[in-house]
Formats: sequence, C-alpha cells, structure tokens
Amino acid sequence: MPKKSRKEDVFGASTGKIMEAMNYGNRKKSMKAKKRVVRLAPNLPDRLTLIIHLVLSIMQLVLDLCPWNADTCKEAAKLYNSCGQIEHSINILKDYLKHHPSERVQVIKFFYRAINSLEDSVDARLTLVSLVVEEKKADEAISLLSSNNINMTLDSSSETKSWWHNEKVKLKLANIYQAKGMLEEYVDVIFPLIQESLIIENTNIAVRARKNLLKSVLLERARVLDDYQTDLVFCGFRPTANASELLKAARAKKLLQKKSNLKGEMKAKALAAGLNWHSGDSDDEPPRQEFKKPLLPQLLEDAEYIISLLWIYARP
Repeated sequence: MPKKSRKEDVFGASTGKIMEAMNYGNRKKSMKAKKRVVRLAPNLPDRLTLIIHLVLSIMQLVLDLCPWNADTCKEAAKLYNSCGQIEHSINILKDYLKHHPSERVQVIKFFYRAINSLEDSVDARLTLVSLVVEEKKADEAISLLSSNNINMTLDSSSETKSWWHNEKVKLKLANIYQAKGMLEEYVDVIFPLIQESLIIENTNIAVRARKNLLKSVLLERARVLDDYQTDLVFCGFRPTANASELLKAARAKKLLQKKSNLKGEMKAKALAAGLNWHSGDSDDEPPRQEFKKPLLPQLLEDAEYIISLLWIYARP
C-alpha cells in the first residue's frame, strides 16, 4: 500500500512538472496590433553552412543540366526554404513550373507561405498572382494585390516602400480590372500611373534640353567679353571676338553672377540659422541629373493607353 501511494505521489508530481515545463515561456495573447516583421533564419555554425552551400551548389548544377528532374527541384526548393533562403526557392519553383505545369496547385500553396514570410517581396506576390489568374480566380488575384484589409498605420513607421505602393503591383492590378471589364476600378488604378509617367516624360525632356556647363567653361567664355572691352580702349586693335562669341560670353557672365548670388544667399541663411556652411556644389562638377524610367514607357505610342486617357477625361 505505501508503495502504491508513493507511486501516485511521484506520478502526480511528475505530471505537474511536465505541465509546468510545457507552459514555460508561454505568454498571454495581446490584443494590440503586432508589427509585421520578416523572420530571419537562425545563425548556423560555419561548417554546417559550408556543407549546406556545397549541397545546394551541386543541386543547382543538376538543375541546370536536368531541369525536368522533378525530385531534384522539389528537394532543392525545400532545402533552400529550410535554410531561410526563400527567394532562391522561389526561383527554383519558377523553373520547375515551366516543365511541370500540372503541379501549379501545389506551387500556389508554397507561394502563399512565401508571401507570409516575405511580405514585401513584390516578385513572389506577382508570381503568385499570375498563377492564380491562370487558375481563373481573378477575384482571388485582386485580393492579393489590394491593401484594403491591411493596417495602413504600419506603413508610416516603415522606411522601406511597401508592396502595395509598387508600380508593378498597381499595373498588374489595373490589367486584371481591365480584363474583367471593371472600367471604373481600372481607371482609378491606372490614372495615377499615367499622370506620373507624363510628369517623368516632361522632366526627362527638360533635363535633356538643359545643358550644364562647367564653371571653368563659363569663366573662359566670360573672359572673351573682358578681352573685348579691353580691346575697345585701344582703338588701334581690331576686336578678335565675333557677335556669337560675345553673346555666349555675356550669357556666361550673367550665369556666373547668378550662381554667385545664389550661393551667397544660401550661405547667409545657413549662418543666420547657426549652421556651418558647406557648399554642396563643386565648382568644377555640376550636379548630374539622371533620366528617370517612366512607369509606362510606351504611353504615347500605345493606342490602348491613349483610349484610356480619352475615356478618363470624358468622365462626367
């Protein structure tokens, strides 16, 4: 009897310890909205990381030689995924689908898991949307590209650009709306892209037309005007500069004076604010303005976009 009682006591104590161990570290669920974060893979030992990269490189070689090998593709994708390298796994599955289109449903399930881990991955989301559209699920594709159910306050604290602000996402959504005949929604999405593309095109034209000259070139041209005025003092000398050169010299001198005045104003404002003055502009290197790539490169050449423009402005 004592032994039986002892066993029950020990068993009861063991159960309590097990339950305590199972509940250790559990936290109460908070009602506060959580920030979306990308979970990073754990740091592995260097030796294990080297082995994994070696295995993956061998698998990649097999994939390049035999892209139709389904088992190798699946194993490589799983291994990349388990190592936290989901983007590499996505690229493998893209190639895998080219040779195994019947596996689209299984790949869609993986991509849903991928966008939960890589929420701001535009490439993964657009690939998933394309697969869903091929399955003739346009409404599901629209929900994947819409930000209606997302807490927009999270975007204000983030420095990176959220996926729903990406131009490729907006353009894909507009194409789906157009294919479904949802013209109102299509115009609402495509109009900001058209507007921004026209602004970029106009800016590029202005940048292309503007010619920034080095300060040394401007000084050289302005010196022609000084030499001309000096020659006028000595009536016996014939002016060496023609009318065109004198016009360039006058413009150069005016531009130098304008730059000098602007720099003086900026310096005065900085000193008045108690700041140290540092001229960001080099005297020899003018600031370079690069061309921006339009969101819709063939906007004015594509009749479809022109019709969209006319339809937009014809709206009451």
